[in-house]
Amino acid sequence: MKKFLKFALGGTPGALLGYLILYLIPENLSTLSLVLFYSIAFLVKESVSFTIHKWWTFDKKNTKKVENEIWSYILVTLYLLTLNTIVYLFFFQLLGINKVLSQVLVNSLFSIINFFETKNVFDKTRST
Repeated sequence: MKKFLKFALGGTPGALLGYLILYLIPENLSTLSLVLFYSIAFLVKESVSFTIHKWWTFDKKNTKKVENEIWSYILVTLYLLTLNTIVYLFFFQLLGINKVLSQVLVNSLFSIINFFETKNVFDKTRST
């Protein structure tokens, strides 16, 4: 539980940056444009989160396997981006929920999955 709380706290800067990007884009974009901006916000958020989670949340100071960690994290990020985007579009476009609130809901729904997937990235590529 302590590690999950640290994960949530460590993910906050990236999440806030992602919310800011979403807040700044207009709401009347086409679905394709919205997906593009949503993806950019998500990738910026995850770039910040990777750095914090590697060195603080999961305390992986060793840089010998950072390249493997980055590639594993990218694969997890793309997988989660796909799921997040589908659910985000459902909340925002189909249910009509505000774009930032939709993202808050999506982050809340996927936080546990994201935690275990991210933990697995750093455990799987653990340095000896």
